[in-house]
Amino acid sequence: MKKIFVIIVSIFLLISISGCSGNDVEKEKNILSGKTLSFSGKDLNGNKITKDLLKDYDLIVINKWGTSCNPCVQEMPDLQKIQDEFKNRKVKVIGVISMDKEKNDEKSLIDDAKKITSIKKINYLNILPDKKFNEQLNKFDFVPVTLFVKPDGKVLDTYITGATKYDYFKKLIDSALKGELK
Repeated sequence: MKKIFVIIVSIFLLISISGCSGNDVEKEKNILSGKTLSFSGKDLNGNKITKDLLKDYDLIVINKWGTSCNPCVQEMPDLQKIQDEFKNRKVKVIGVISMDKEKNDEKSLIDDAKKITSIKKINYLNILPDKKFNEQLNKFDFVPVTLFVKPDGKVLDTYITGATKYDYFKKLIDSALKGELK
């Protein structure tokens, strides 16, 4: 009986962390590459956000994350460090809260996100996407996923699956700012 329990727990752990692992640029093609994001939603205070926000930056780092995803939360301080260190280079980090297709309780998602960003001392913009933007991002059925976006809303080929550390983010952002990422 103990063996069966251990096997079941092991399988459950493998399944639960599989979407939240990795630290590399995804080898497969980015399914949103070259597409223009329908960037709109509202911030955690209910203010409307549109793609007009993007035009003031040379590169936008969009990180889709989940409030119940521990690796997502663990990488937030590294994203904050990117926001702080690259703000003078016209880089904007934006967290986009993953909205499950079946679970769309906006109030609890916003409450959870506010609590997490407060505890982690995160001040980069986090938004709840509108329906169309959420549908685009849900083409990735896992979190976290990080996209690199041009000011016109077009998604670059390069993207990151799984939680990532500061040095790796920095390397890719430096490359993107030099025009080395497509």
